[in-house]
Amino acid sequence: MVRTVPSEVIDAALQIIDMAKAELDCELNPNVVLTLADHLQFAVERLKDGCVIENPLSDTVEFVYPVEHGLGLPASLSLRGRPGFPCRGPRLAPSPCT
Repeated sequence: MVRTVPSEVIDAALQIIDMAKAELDCELNPNVVLTLADHLQFAVERLKDGCVIENPLSDTVEFVYPVEHGLGLPASLSLRGRPGFPCRGPRLAPSPCT
């Protein structure tokens, strides 16, 4: 099934990928734009529906990929306040957004 991903989500994915490229100093697979945009859109839909999914492997991922995992918080924070994104999420501290 092909899902429609809003341009705001694609723009956010591109911004996060640029952050990752700068931090990791490497080339990423060109398909990562579509993969990340799809991931973000699905997360937005879940949050809007009030569905929070905890990742039981989060500690393992952080241990095995500490640099990559460390990019998650700045990436999450970069989404706050952007059109189409909830003001809060499971990885974000409470915000003053309404």
